[in-house]
Amino acid sequence: MRIISLDPSLRSFGIFTNEDGATFSEVIQREEKDRIEVLKWFCLHFAAEAAKKWDLMIVEGYAFNAGSKWIGPDGKVKARSSSITVQAEVGGLVRGLFAARGVPIIEVPIGTWKSVTGISMKKGTTQYESDYLNEVAIKYKVRFETTDEADAFLFYQTVKLSCTQNHPAVGTAKIRAQIEALKIDPRKL
Repeated sequence: MRIISLDPSLRSFGIFTNEDGATFSEVIQREEKDRIEVLKWFCLHFAAEAAKKWDLMIVEGYAFNAGSKWIGPDGKVKARSSSITVQAEVGGLVRGLFAARGVPIIEVPIGTWKSVTGISMKKGTTQYESDYLNEVAIKYKVRFETTDEADAFLFYQTVKLSCTQNHPAVGTAKIRAQIEALKIDPRKL
């Protein structure tokens, strides 16, 4: 079974793959200033990747309206960060490329993967990234260079654990149902 798990971002894109038990991870980091140039590069790269006949793509699910406006505590209209909108743009592009090739896609909500894996980054400390990577290494016996690679791995682990353990986290029943509907043997994940 060939599985690719992606943590999409315009600047630092995490990838974890499992091809019949052989695992690989990498991060793609882009530094171009022009957003369209980066999107063009991702489109060409992942169009080729999607053509490699993956059996399953796993990606983080997030609120696509997170870049909209909201009412702050002072009663004034505030604009949300555009970074989630850019992530949605890149994530949508990649989802579309894989879907066009007939690759089934499972979206793992943020709260679900954090609950199932028991790992989340505690931002605000000076060592939060290294603490996060160390926590993943201790729990799963695998070391990653970047948090983006670790996140892609944790999305994969969430799908695997949701199907092989009876986990009560919100979203796991939906993941199990998707795997069953795809007729994927959970032992092959």
